[in-house]
Amino acid sequence: MTLDKDVFETISCGIRKNSLKLVQRVLRKFGPLSPTKLRNSGAQTTDYLLLVNSIIMGRKKITKELLKYNFSVNGPICDSLVDTPLHYAVRFNDYGLVTDLLEKGARINCKNKYGDSSLVLAMKLKFYPIVKLLLLKYFDQYDMLSFTDSNHLVAYYIACLTNDEVAVGHFEARGIAVKFPKSERNWMQRKLKLHYAVRHSHIALLDLLIRFGYSPNQKNYNGSTALHWCFSNFMENRCQKYTCQQMIDVILMSDSIALQNSTDRKGISHFHIACTRDNPKVVRKFIENGVDINLAIPDWSDILPCYTPLHLAADFHCPEVIEELLKHGADANIRDDEGYTPIHVSFNIYASEDVHHYSSGVMINMMFQNSKQENCETPDQLSHFHIACSINNSETVEKFIELGVDINKPISWTSPLLPGYTPLHCAVEFNSVDVIEILLKHKADINVIDRWNKTPLHLAWVKKEKFWYRDMSDKIIDLLLEAHNDTSVNSTCPDGLSHFHIACTRNNLNVVKSFIKRGVKINQRTSSTSKDLKKCTPLHCAVKYNRLDIVKVLLENGADVDLNGKETGYTPLYAACDISYNKTYEIVVEEINSFESNEEPSWQFPNNVLVGQSKFIDAWSENRKNHIEIVKLLLQYNSNVNVQVSGVPLLLHIFKSNKHEKVSKVIQHYTKQYICNHIIELIDQENIFRRKEIMKIFLEYDVDLKAVNPDGYTILHVLAASFLKSESDYEMVESLLRKGVDVNIKTKSNGFYNGVPRNSCYAKTSALHLAVINGHHHYKMIKLLLKHGANVNSRESFLNFTPLHIACQKYNDDPIEYSKIINILMENDAEIEAGDRFGLTPLFAACQANGKSVMEILKHGACINASGAIYETVLHFLVEVQGSNTATGCEIFSVLQTHIKKLKLAELFVREDLQSYCTQLQDKEFSANNNEKLPMLLNQCKKELKILKNYKLNSYCTLYNFIHMGSNELVNYVKNRNVVRLVRCSRFEIDFPHYGYLIKLQFNRGKKRRALIEPAKVALISLTGKTLPDQCSEYILRFFRNEDLKDLIAVTNS
Repeated sequence: MTLDKDVFETISCGIRKNSLKLVQRVLRKFGPLSPTKLRNSGAQTTDYLLLVNSIIMGRKKITKELLKYNFSVNGPICDSLVDTPLHYAVRFNDYGLVTDLLEKGARINCKNKYGDSSLVLAMKLKFYPIVKLLLLKYFDQYDMLSFTDSNHLVAYYIACLTNDEVAVGHFEARGIAVKFPKSERNWMQRKLKLHYAVRHSHIALLDLLIRFGYSPNQKNYNGSTALHWCFSNFMENRCQKYTCQQMIDVILMSDSIALQNSTDRKGISHFHIACTRDNPKVVRKFIENGVDINLAIPDWSDILPCYTPLHLAADFHCPEVIEELLKHGADANIRDDEGYTPIHVSFNIYASEDVHHYSSGVMINMMFQNSKQENCETPDQLSHFHIACSINNSETVEKFIELGVDINKPISWTSPLLPGYTPLHCAVEFNSVDVIEILLKHKADINVIDRWNKTPLHLAWVKKEKFWYRDMSDKIIDLLLEAHNDTSVNSTCPDGLSHFHIACTRNNLNVVKSFIKRGVKINQRTSSTSKDLKKCTPLHCAVKYNRLDIVKVLLENGADVDLNGKETGYTPLYAACDISYNKTYEIVVEEINSFESNEEPSWQFPNNVLVGQSKFIDAWSENRKNHIEIVKLLLQYNSNVNVQVSGVPLLLHIFKSNKHEKVSKVIQHYTKQYICNHIIELIDQENIFRRKEIMKIFLEYDVDLKAVNPDGYTILHVLAASFLKSESDYEMVESLLRKGVDVNIKTKSNGFYNGVPRNSCYAKTSALHLAVINGHHHYKMIKLLLKHGANVNSRESFLNFTPLHIACQKYNDDPIEYSKIINILMENDAEIEAGDRFGLTPLFAACQANGKSVMEILKHGACINASGAIYETVLHFLVEVQGSNTATGCEIFSVLQTHIKKLKLAELFVREDLQSYCTQLQDKEFSANNNEKLPMLLNQCKKELKILKNYKLNSYCTLYNFIHMGSNELVNYVKNRNVVRLVRCSRFEIDFPHYGYLIKLQFNRGKKRRALIEPAKVALISLTGKTLPDQCSEYILRFFRNEDLKDLIAVTNS
């Protein structure tokens, strides 16, 4: 069967009409084309043209079908007038079609009328994924390569230009060479130079050319080699610096790079550039070839003028190159055009506090050790001596001092780096403890100020406040203070912080006494601009840092204990009650150093008692003892215990929450996170214990327990919002209540106080409200407040919630604890039908929690028939708040539905609209909620009701009648033996699981009513002045509610 004219025309028609079915029908008859068929039918040209037309016209599905039937993908060898199918696929950027054509054998090196192969075309069009694919398939078609074949050379260049390392490797493995015939003038070959590779950042090509012997010393028309060009790009940031560094390293690896030290028109040589890369082997090659090791870049150059190789190595941070240069006699005292030596250049990096800080110090030390000691200075008077003091090079410092350098000479105040710093300032700035000791031994002046009017001691103090405890700031401060024995000057910085203030923060009593002996102003204050010690006297400083002995000396010498009292209120006593990290940081630091970061801490504070390492226990105990003694000492000197700062009384300030950013920053830097959290938790426990101790001391003095802060919080509110745990905590609260703290006073603001999140749902709360809000910690607190007369029905002002509303709403937080809280509130006559701002009872609040909360409040007698201003029934509220698609909503609905059914069975009142809405919800919104247990439960209820009807309390009353009685009738049955015996029976809840709670509720209602009736009778007689018969009095009192009876009794008693 042959591909005749009719078949050709039919397929052409199918391609033109884009009819895949027509093409498939013809091809199925003809069958797949084989080489034999093509030879016999002469169809090699016709099927090739059909494939080309299909691709040109964009018939992708038809093209795939033609390829499936083996249509020719390569035209006649002599035909280069038409693009091949592969050319068209490349031109259309069709990656999938290119893949299919290559699988069918399309030749990559077939050329079009412009002489371009499909690979060259893809490169020209910058279709790099297709270029990569063609290079990958190239070696499947051409296994044997010849460097005389221009097609292979072009493919090789393209592989180099695209940095295709895999393809380049294949070319190398097949023996491709870099030396090309002179007759070749391909457009890519003419551009192939090191300069071209640098210009276009072709690292792979650059590496190949270097390895194949291309000379790195060849210069362009501007006199620059490729290495010069690359370095110039790097300095001028023309391209990515990392790429430039890679290319520089590649060129420097050339074997011939050091044979000729080429210099460009800017005076920069290859040796200079080699010194900017930390490769001592390359530098050694240049030195072995006789290069001048101190050759400087000319002063007229616009790039790094007068830089020697050592300058360059220092500036580009090359420690190994510096070592190599110094070994061969490089001079570290040569200056550049700005007067900087290599040591100055390296110090600029050292002082910048970047990642090279440590290694820059090593480089400076190398240059000091291998060069002549000359105290070279910059125009800003930064000398080598200043630098030696900064890097703690005590040996070099000693040599300079022997040479007679000025030990107190400062850097110029106009210097951008360390302006006005003396050598002592420099040593303090960089924590050079050994050098500080040397300078102080040689009588360095500790009172010289820098540009910011700070002495070295002030500078050490500023560094200390950064809390990086390993910077040795405390030790430096102590060294500088010891030097004060020889001077009477008490230097003060612009913010008023003096040396005497700083001395009082340390534990050196002799230094403080020496200041006092010289007549220092003992009550001198810092200014309000001081960062950490605003308007502080030396006594404030000693107190803040827990220095008991110094506090004693200051008080003995007339320190004012109430300074700032009238102005800001921040007295030393206020500072003493500030439970801050300053008082304990030294112990924390010591303890962090005592164990490795991968070990668990061996200490803890259970029940406020320190256990663990004996050294640590002693330190903490001593620190705490000093803290408490300072508070007592200030009170003994009649410090005002009722002082306030910004309206916050000292009594409330004791319980100010701590912020641990500073201590956390320190601990996290040197330990693991879990250790950090553990330490902070233990510090918190220790601080709580200290607060209690201070509180006990205050209660012995005339402290105003009614003092409030601007938000209206008293000490009772603060404690109610805190987490109290131990018995001693509650003893402290009870002592406050016994001293007459108003238990019912309300706050002025919303939510919690002092670190505990505020909640806009509650406003103007009493202590009882706060204790209930924090109820999962405060059941005992609630009992204490109620015992001392807290109003159980007090309302907050936002939603008019009572404590019972809050307890029901927050039931989910801790069901067990809140169940106990609801019980105790009900025992203290909480109004179970109290409405909030919208008339919603606690039952509605319980619907915001869960089914157990609703069940709990119903057992206490919550009325299912209650309604609010917005919601007709509790079921309407449930649908609004919880929805019908939530598990919680379904759970609560089941509880309410069951309760309604139980009440109806007992013939207790349930609103008709509530019943009908419950049925409606069951049929619609809660139709998926199938309460399978309900029928069985109702059967149990019926049986229990039958028992109630048969249980006689007397000859004419049953237990069933008892649950329907009013409060006046219940009074007569409270002492009924059958009722009392039944309620107190151990099997009561087992025998009456469904209606037992109603019996108990009725019994308790009767007891409460009876307890009020007798006192009310006496009150009625007192009020009317007449003695009435009991029956008459009881009849009158029948019309009084329990609240009315309480009011009657209260009026009479008053």
